[in-house]
Amino acid sequence: MINKILYSISLIMICGLVNATIKPMRLTCEYLNNPQVVDVEHPRLSWINISESNERGEVQTAWEIRVSRQS
Repeated sequence: MINKILYSISLIMICGLVNATIKPMRLTCEYLNNPQVVDVEHPRLSWINISESNERGEVQTAWEIRVSRQS
């Protein structure tokens, strides 16, 4: 399930940032990279934004996380 969460986060962020010059990298959940199991009710998700053009001062202005379950 967490693989789907991380995949969804990366897909949404990449699709939303097509024209942007920053990309999310190092996606984690509960401080783990691609965990097999997440046993907390409110998992901590994190990522680092990397500038493609090495410009300083670029910021993330919004985020959206969608979670789904595979049947």
